[in-house]
Amino acid sequence: MARLRIGCVGWSYPEWAGSFYPARAEAGDYLTLYARAFDIVEVDTSFYAIPSQEMTRAWSDATPEPFQFTAKFPRLITHDKQFVNVDEPLRWFFNAISLVRPKLGPLVLQLPPRFSIGTGRKLLESFVDALPSGYRYAIEFRHASWFTPETYGWLEDRGVALCWSENDYVQVPPVVTTDFAYLRFIGDRSLPKLTGAIQKDRKWTLDDLALMSQGKAPIRHGRPVHLHHIDGRNIVDPHNAANLKPVSWLEHTQIHRYVG
Repeated sequence: MARLRIGCVGWSYPEWAGSFYPARAEAGDYLTLYARAFDIVEVDTSFYAIPSQEMTRAWSDATPEPFQFTAKFPRLITHDKQFVNVDEPLRWFFNAISLVRPKLGPLVLQLPPRFSIGTGRKLLESFVDALPSGYRYAIEFRHASWFTPETYGWLEDRGVALCWSENDYVQVPPVVTTDFAYLRFIGDRSLPKLTGAIQKDRKWTLDDLALMSQGKAPIRHGRPVHLHHIDGRNIVDPHNAANLKPVSWLEHTQIHRYVG
């Protein structure tokens, strides 16, 4: 049996007050309110700045036990330094994020669009091989050169997920490399923030997630894959993600076949 978790990128959006949060909700209560509706959130702010230990403790205190946080590695590591001389920022990141470890889901490495397999493979492999054990990792490739059987085998050997993302750079094949799949739906960035509408213009659609709930989601070696669906486009996020609830919210689904 596999679980489908559905959530959003972040929770601290003032625009959500009145449509998703109560109109007069305090910003300090947003995470607690968010966690009443969803059981997972992606911490996107960790990409821009490493959170403090005080912040991560507060996140843990504001959420119930079944809740999960996923987080992106800092761009200082992935984009600015591109995995060279990153021991110090990596230590800072894990010192902070480890404080929510009982509630921690996958940690996501989002690679730069120009980071190709030809120039980056050895750097990435060395970095991943040195990561702390006991965590789950997913890699979001944004250069098409990575989508090869060799890459999939390398990920599988290390138990790292290929992140299935909808983005402007590449079309990601839905290949399963470990016991969970991580989906990132970015959406149409040209839409204004305050439309309040559900986005329909996706390569991945709400119907795709509906199929997953009907037992047509991926399998790996005959075993179910746990699916993490993260929706990422500001004000429309809760509407998109919440629309999936009647289909698969907190349902346990027997997985039968691969989604090609």
